[in-house]
Order: sequence, then C-alpha cells, then structure tokens
Amino acid sequence: MKKFYTKYRVLLITLLVWIGGCQQ
Repeated sequence: MKKFYTKYRVLLITLLVWIGGCQQ
C-alpha cells in the first residue's frame, strides 16, 4: 500500500510540474 501511495504522489507532482510548464 505504501508503494502505491508513493507512485500516486509522484504522479501528482509530475502533473503539477506539467501544468506549471503549460502556464508559462
């Protein structure tokens, strides 16, 4: 379960970085 949470957290961070890059 911890592995799944880590994977989900990484995906969220990637999404935030991708959105931030699109806004620039």
